[in-house]
Amino acid sequence: MSYFILLIILCLGSKVRAQGVLDTKIKSFDCSGNLVGCLSSLEEKINVRFAYKQEDLESIIADIHLRDMVLRDLLGLLKTDYHLEYEVVEGHIFLRSTLVSRRSLIGVVRNEANGEVIPQARIIISESDQLIFSDDNGLFRWSTSADSLGVLIIKDGFQFLQVVVRTSSDVFAEFKLPPISRMTAIDVRPKQGNAMDISSKSFDEVDPNAMRIASFGGEVDALNNLRLSGGLQNVGLGDPGLIVRGGGPDQNFILID
Repeated sequence: MSYFILLIILCLGSKVRAQGVLDTKIKSFDCSGNLVGCLSSLEEKINVRFAYKQEDLESIIADIHLRDMVLRDLLGLLKTDYHLEYEVVEGHIFLRSTLVSRRSLIGVVRNEANGEVIPQARIIISESDQLIFSDDNGLFRWSTSADSLGVLIIKDGFQFLQVVVRTSSDVFAEFKLPPISRMTAIDVRPKQGNAMDISSKSFDEVDPNAMRIASFGGEVDALNNLRLSGGLQNVGLGDPGLIVRGGGPDQNFILID
C-alpha cells in the first residue's frame, strides 16, 4: 500500500514541477531572427532549458514579441506559428518539429554504351521494400527525409548498378548501366595435323608382321599377338574380345585393317 502511495506522490510531484515550469512569467521578450538564437536568449532571461535537434530549428526564422505572458503562452505560439510540439521532462522543455523536411531524388537510367534512356528498369530504394520502375523516358522520382539513399537498378541485358546517393537536398542524378557483352561462337582448330591424327594417339598399334607367335601354313593371328602385350587377357573360353587393364570387353575398340 505504501508503495502505491509513494508512486502517486512522485507522479503528482512531477506534474506540479511541469506546471511550475510552464507558469514561468515572461514580462517582456522580443526577438527577430534565427529561432535557435531566440531560444538561447530566452534561456538566459527566464532560467529555463530547451532541448531540441539543431537541424529541426536552425532554418526557422522567428519574429517573437511577448508582454506579460507565461512560458505556456510562448510554447503555444511556437506550436501554432512554427509547428513545434513540446514536452516537459525534469524541468527541461523538449521541442520537436512536426514538419519533416523531405527531399526529392530524380533519376534517369541510361545505357552506358550509347547514352540512350532505359525504360522499365527495376529500381529498389534502401529505405523501402517497394519496387518502382523507370518510365518511357528512363525517369523515376523518390521523396525522402533521409540524408542518403541506397539505389539498386536492374534491367535485363545490363549489369546491375548499386550506388549510394546523398540526399541532403533535392538531387538529379544519371544512372548508367553497362550492357552485358555477348561473345560469338569460336571455332577452335588444331595448329598442326588433323582431328584423326589427334584421336589416333590414344590407340596402341600392333604390326601383324612383327610376329611373336609363329604361324604355320596361314595368316598371322593379330589377336594372338595382342594377347602377349602387357595388361591384356582373354575374356573367357569361347568368348570374343579382350580385357584391357581391368576394363570390360565392351569397353575396348579393336580395328583390324
